[in-house]
Amino acid sequence: MPKAISYVRFSSMQQGRGSTVERQEQMIQEWLRSHPDYELSHLSRVDEGLSGYKAKHLAEGAGLKAIQDAIKDGQIAAGDVLLVEAVDRLGRLKHVEMTKLIGDILNAGVDIVTLEDNQRYDIGRMNTDGAWLLTGKIQQAHSYSDSLSRRLKKSYESRREKAKRGEPIKIAKAQWLDQNGKLKEQESVMVRKAIELYKEGKGTRAIVAILQNEFGDIAPKDAKSISRWMTTRALLGEWQGYKVFDALVEHSEFVEIQQLFESRRLVGKPPESFFMSGLVKCGHCGKAFNIRRQKPKATKAAPIGSQEYANKPQILYANCRSYLKNKSCDNNATWPLEVLEYILHQTSGDLLIGIAEGRAISQAASKELNELEAERVTIKNQIPRLLKAYVLTDDESYFKQGAAHKERLVVIEEKIKALSQKIVKPINGKLSYEESELQYNQHHEKAQNELNRICADEKMMKSVLKMYGYTIQIDARQAYCPESSQAETFTLGKRKQKYGCYVVEICYPENDQIRFAAIRRAGPVTWDYTEADLIVKLENQRLAGLCL
Repeated sequence: MPKAISYVRFSSMQQGRGSTVERQEQMIQEWLRSHPDYELSHLSRVDEGLSGYKAKHLAEGAGLKAIQDAIKDGQIAAGDVLLVEAVDRLGRLKHVEMTKLIGDILNAGVDIVTLEDNQRYDIGRMNTDGAWLLTGKIQQAHSYSDSLSRRLKKSYESRREKAKRGEPIKIAKAQWLDQNGKLKEQESVMVRKAIELYKEGKGTRAIVAILQNEFGDIAPKDAKSISRWMTTRALLGEWQGYKVFDALVEHSEFVEIQQLFESRRLVGKPPESFFMSGLVKCGHCGKAFNIRRQKPKATKAAPIGSQEYANKPQILYANCRSYLKNKSCDNNATWPLEVLEYILHQTSGDLLIGIAEGRAISQAASKELNELEAERVTIKNQIPRLLKAYVLTDDESYFKQGAAHKERLVVIEEKIKALSQKIVKPINGKLSYEESELQYNQHHEKAQNELNRICADEKMMKSVLKMYGYTIQIDARQAYCPESSQAETFTLGKRKQKYGCYVVEICYPENDQIRFAAIRRAGPVTWDYTEADLIVKLENQRLAGLCL
């Protein structure tokens, strides 16, 4: 009887205590139940706390290295299969290294089964569409981790040099701020007007119409811009935990705006059966987008019951929960999961780096800080009134209330200070050059290790993003992420069946740049600056047999 060799890897010991191992083992058991002609091998391995990005799982004594040795020794023979959750469980190495690792396994006659998408790869399939599928998956697995690491390193190097020269750090700024982080006169008046209209109960579309009539070309073009303004901490002059801009509102007013914003949304608990659940929200009603599964269509080349049909990936897409349930929301847009994942990878980098550096603030901490700030403002206003009442009436109760408020104020300010210190961690400017260099290097190394830990398991990464308030907002055929520093908008086009992809238009308001990306269920993303040039690239890929 042929053997099934399972391989489970997670790069953080902390992950092993959660659902990572349970999820991978459950998928293995489900596959074995549906394939009774295979039995689980005693050569199955688990790598605990080993990074696939740094190849520690391929060192002597590691689990995947033991499987490689067993294949070379013939203990794992042709006809056996290697079961992994996804291709990135085998590693997040460079493309050439990953291709060799996988090729050595397949050349020995051992098939690889990726349980996440129910795909089976053998040496024959690698000579057809399998190579294209795996190339895209390998590219995505490595390039995302590599890109974040390079960005983190450049961020530290840039800040270190600017700190030495005493220069301010340049950051993408909100519309109402100039390049120095100061309030623009006309734009700040416009945003203040939007805030007042929002507090009066006006809807976002109505606010856009009023602003366009009053402010002309500088006014926003769509309602989602108003939603962004109302929720961004740039109103407070903050960027990822740093107080770096001029504030447009006081903290107490910001808390009021957030309470209004939340009260106008009906937020329900999303189903957690898919890893994107809870990260995608409807821009109309605030409900979660449900991820749904659809069987692939049968064709003459891949009829139902054939291996070709079994190799076709399932179709995953998302719809507004309220629209699906009872049509109580008018947002009837359908978004393919592969496009949503692409948006996540394009927009989550800054937040992930902020989390790794300890600058980002979680939703729970943000809520606590907002509540403490609001209470501090209230108490500060009440204390002089109570003391004035005591002087006028000589009533001891006013004096006691004032004293109690002063004690409470001390406690609140200590809590605010403690929370703020967790969020903002400035480099000590009084250190010597050598001490400063050492501190920067230590901070960078610590942040890099934390970034590796978060990104090592994609599902863990998304769980962390959810904890820190990351969402993708869907407004019909457009999507955006409030946490993205570039504030880009993604517009979903129709599926290009001829090329097996969706074309998405990406608009960057900072420099009015537009890009077009072709996104497939599997395989690398293709992009260009015009849709016409993108179609030329896709046609060349089709003629080369690379479009699925």
